[in-house]
Amino acid sequence: MIYFSKLKLQIIVVPDWIKTIQKEAYKGFVSLEVIKLSKCTQKIEESAFSGCGKLNEMTIPGEVSQIAKCTFKGCKRLRKIDFEGVLTSIDESAFSGCEQLFEMIIPKGVTKIKKDTFKGCKNLRRVILPDSITIIEKGAFSGCENLEILDIPDSIDQ
Repeated sequence: MIYFSKLKLQIIVVPDWIKTIQKEAYKGFVSLEVIKLSKCTQKIEESAFSGCGKLNEMTIPGEVSQIAKCTFKGCKRLRKIDFEGVLTSIDESAFSGCEQLFEMIIPKGVTKIKKDTFKGCKNLRRVILPDSITIIEKGAFSGCENLEILDIPDSIDQ
């Protein structure tokens, strides 16, 4: 077993042999600024990066199909997320409290924006939704006080 100091670690490069980032794997790593996931990463579990207050950008590899509940919750400096593949699900509170998140382009394949997904993203100004979206749950954008553009497709039922 390898142990890391949650308080000091700044950069993590995930090797190819790790396919799953387990639940709460890096939760509370307060100094973590950079995480480079392998293109072989297939799954990111609940709260994997929650509370990584200095994390500022992230690329989600093409094999990952779901952003689990609370994955990036409380990543206050997170400004940018790039998706290389096709997501099918973004779970509740996935980006809650990402205060510096400025823009979100939801990839094609996601069908629902769940409750509290972007709650408290104070600087979120622009959200582009794909035609695959059919439902935006109550509270999905609560506390997004600077939201200027929410591009809602005709496919929305609720």
